[in-house]
Amino acid sequence: MKFTAARDGLKARVDWIAKASTARGGDVVLVKLTTEGDRLFLEGSDGTFWRKTEMPLTGDENVDGTIFTPIGQLSRVLTPGSAPLATLSADDDSREVTINVGRSEFRLGLAIEPQGWEQMPEFTPIATAKKDQVLWALRTAASGAAANSDKGKAAFLGVEFVIEAERIIFSSTNGYRMIRTCVQAQGIAPTEIISLPAPLVDAILAIEGNDVTFVLTEQNLFGVADSKTSAVSLRMDVQHPPIRKLLDQGLKIVEGTTLDSSEFVEALQIVDATGLPHVKIATDDGEMVITSQAPTHDSRSDARSETTIPMIGDPGLGLVMATSLVKPLFSALRTDSLVIKRAPSEGTKTNPVFVYEDSPRDDGTSYEACFMPIADVRRAA
Repeated sequence: MKFTAARDGLKARVDWIAKASTARGGDVVLVKLTTEGDRLFLEGSDGTFWRKTEMPLTGDENVDGTIFTPIGQLSRVLTPGSAPLATLSADDDSREVTINVGRSEFRLGLAIEPQGWEQMPEFTPIATAKKDQVLWALRTAASGAAANSDKGKAAFLGVEFVIEAERIIFSSTNGYRMIRTCVQAQGIAPTEIISLPAPLVDAILAIEGNDVTFVLTEQNLFGVADSKTSAVSLRMDVQHPPIRKLLDQGLKIVEGTTLDSSEFVEALQIVDATGLPHVKIATDDGEMVITSQAPTHDSRSDARSETTIPMIGDPGLGLVMATSLVKPLFSALRTDSLVIKRAPSEGTKTNPVFVYEDSPRDDGTSYEACFMPIADVRRAA
């Protein structure tokens, strides 16, 4: 086996394959390199997550073949430099891989095919959507599981994925906040709820072109693909808290308030800038008052900011919420107006608040959220 390829392109693809690991598997130790004609195929797996990609070769002295070599060592010898090309050749007799990069020559061990190595399974496309919309929907939905900068919980819970009525629905929750986003899709096949592992977000970023195709395999794997790049993972089975059921219930509530989304987001940004942990949202007589505040025992309890914005309707809000819970609204809302609803009292201490956009977007995407308040100030009064 022998091939010559662009060094920077090869380095980028080797590093991408190396990321095919999840908390449920181990590290990717080996990369499988296969040459066929003028193409190089790279593949790696940690046993639960598979990645495969390809790239063009350079020159006319390439020899078809397949080898396995340590992925970490290969990445290091391809470290960015001035040499534009890298040539790799394998010698079965010496069990070595020789890599020439500019004037430098490196030798790596040639691994035998690992016992039990599983190739990327064959998959079936189930839905195709716009890449930019999928990235927005997936990242926004993932913020439902994250608290401030804590990414660990979001990665653990995953993002739920389901196909329904010619759209893909993404949702995630940390038990106190749930965010759900939707994008339009084509060529869809109905599917049950699937929890997406965090590495799939990075895989979607590597997809070339404007569309992303979601795929399923007979081995119960789920992933994304295009004509050159694919990534599939074992499906996650995660039991989300009951808040997931609340969002559908909240959308059926008739009473609500409609207000300018830009003014609402600006008010939340002012609250966030104070650094105080709580935000109080109260409505009365056609106005919504948003106030930042600290717990009474906090030394910052005297520090506060207050913003008043006009609204239509009055859902009877008098709530104290964690600032971190409403923070994802800053970047998610993209329409002129939004609707806020409060669940009716059912004898509980607090009732959830629902936020969604008042009008559909031109691109067919949508946003919905559910928040659990810390306290119900109006009812306590």
